[in-house]
Amino acid sequence: YHSKKTTNPGWERDVRMQPFTWKPDGTPDFGKAIPVGMQVKLPSGEIK
Repeated sequence: YHSKKTTNPGWERDVRMQPFTWKPDGTPDFGKAIPVGMQVKLPSGEIK
């Protein structure tokens, strides 16, 4: 997803990715946004 970098009007945005799960009704559960700069684990099967 993408998010605004500031509260000011404009199009300055960051692209972000993070793990999510699924709710019992089949909709995505995105949880809370991970803070900028925080590293997340690589998905299983990924090699560094």
